[in-house]
Amino acid sequence: PLFCDLIQRGPRGSLNSGIPNVGFDQTNINVATLDTSGVDFQLVYDLDLWDIGLDGLGSIRFDYASTYLDELSLTPAQGVTPNECAGDHAGACRIPSPKYRHRLLNRWTTPWDINVDLTWRYFSSTANDIITNVNPPVDRKIDTTQYLDLAVRYVATDAITFRAGVNNVLGEQPPVVTAAGPPS
Repeated sequence: PLFCDLIQRGPRGSLNSGIPNVGFDQTNINVATLDTSGVDFQLVYDLDLWDIGLDGLGSIRFDYASTYLDELSLTPAQGVTPNECAGDHAGACRIPSPKYRHRLLNRWTTPWDINVDLTWRYFSSTANDIITNVNPPVDRKIDTTQYLDLAVRYVATDAITFRAGVNNVLGEQPPVVTAAGPPS
C-alpha cells in the first residue's frame, strides 16, 4: 500500500508507458529511517614537559575521542521491522558498526618547529548475527582491530609545512570479509 499511488494504470488496466499518465511514477522518496543512540566522549590533556623537569623539549597533548554505540536501527520503510545494527556488520546493516571505538592522538610539539603524532585507533568486534550458518566462515565475525599511526610535521615557514606519515605502523592485517560494505 505504501507505493501503490505511484502506479498509474490505463483504462484497461495496462501499464504500457506509451500512454500519457500511465506507468510508474519514478520519483525519489526517502522512506527509510535511521535511529541511533549512544555516548560520545572526548578528553584532552596538555602537558608542558617543563612541568616534569624536561626543560626545552616542548609539550605533549593527549587527545582521546570515543564512541559507545548503544543502538543503531535502520528501518527501510514504514511498517517494516527495523534492523538493529549496533555491533553487527552484515545483511541490511552492511557497514560494520562496532559498539565501541576510539582514537587516542598523542602529539609532541617540539620547540624546533616539528610535531610528532602517534595515534592509536581501536574498533571493537562486530558479529554477523543477521544470517545463521554463515558461509564463508570469514564472514561470521570481524575481530577487534587496532592500529598505530605515526606522522611527523615540519613547519618550514608560515606558508610551507612538510608532512610525512605511516598509517598502521605495526602492519596489522585489516579484517577481510565479504558480507560487509556496499554492493559491488
